[in-house]
Amino acid sequence: MKNNTTLKQKIILAAFGFFLSVLLLEIGLRFAGFIYLSLQETKNIVSLSHKGAYRILCLGESTTAEGGKDSYPPQLEQILNQRLLHRSFSVINKGVPAINTTGILSQLKYNLDKYQPDMVIVMMGINDQEGRFLRENARSRVKSLIRALRIYKLAKLLRERIWQVANLKDIYLELGQYYQVRNDNSRAEEMFKKSLELSPKDVKSYIRLGSCYTVQGKFAQAEEIFQKAIALAPDNDEVYIELGWCYSDEGKIAQAEETFKKAIEVNPKLYIGYSELGLYYQCQHNYPQAEEMFQKAIETTPHKETAYAELGNCYHTQGKFTQAEEMFKKVIALTPEKGAGYIGLGWCYQGQKKLLKLRRCSKKP
Repeated sequence: MKNNTTLKQKIILAAFGFFLSVLLLEIGLRFAGFIYLSLQETKNIVSLSHKGAYRILCLGESTTAEGGKDSYPPQLEQILNQRLLHRSFSVINKGVPAINTTGILSQLKYNLDKYQPDMVIVMMGINDQEGRFLRENARSRVKSLIRALRIYKLAKLLRERIWQVANLKDIYLELGQYYQVRNDNSRAEEMFKKSLELSPKDVKSYIRLGSCYTVQGKFAQAEEIFQKAIALAPDNDEVYIELGWCYSDEGKIAQAEETFKKAIEVNPKLYIGYSELGLYYQCQHNYPQAEEMFQKAIETTPHKETAYAELGNCYHTQGKFTQAEEMFKKVIALTPEKGAGYIGLGWCYQGQKKLLKLRRCSKKP
């Protein structure tokens, strides 16, 4: 059967199909929004049932509305009721996704009359850019109509979610490192795992979790995590360095040395691989090879004071005070405002019993 549909008719049919799909999706989103807010209101009714409770009303956009039990209003209620036992608290969540300041203020009187709160907390402003245009021309009215669509708000929300996930991942990493510094390794491990849940291919999260396992002596788990990181980023020198220290702590000497050398192989122009291998050799009391690695670190970055300080420490450990003194003087020349060079130089003078010079050195900043 011959198809007599013209190109113009096909375009019209396609446009109509697209419009119908958008319309149905818009209706579905509005209905879903109605259900969401209805469920939220059911939870608010439960909070309102607490007689004599101090009532807090939370207004805002998606940062207030979303997250269920993990959103800040229920967490606030739980924290207050746990810590202030002499009084009960009821927190009402009236956040509305994608609402702007105008919308929040337009509903303010209604919400105040309905809930009679003792305190109001408002988080708003993130969606206000939507209202920053003049409405007297046709173009502005079209913009206003588009931005009022649930589809537009859904697309914007998805974009924000992607941004939030990336930032939340970094927050978990920072928290993990904070707990690690405080030797709270179980909490640190928990934070690093949460970071990986948000970003399963983030190499930095694998490295931090692996190092956390190493500190706790969970070597098998650390090795597994580092190998996953290597599979994701085989040219990342930091992974090999951390795995090298894991092998070292585990007593796998041959694997440790080989892994440190791999870090240098993937990034031979950076001083860090040579420096870490030098420190490893120094821990093994293999001073000639440690000196060789520190010298190579200096060759790659002759203006970095850390490389000179590490070689100075290596010389000092061996009792080579003259060579160590030379290195620490270079540290001071590069960073005269810092105290590390003066401290190292003081050790050298003390080792050589140069007490007068030691006294002068101790007066430096």
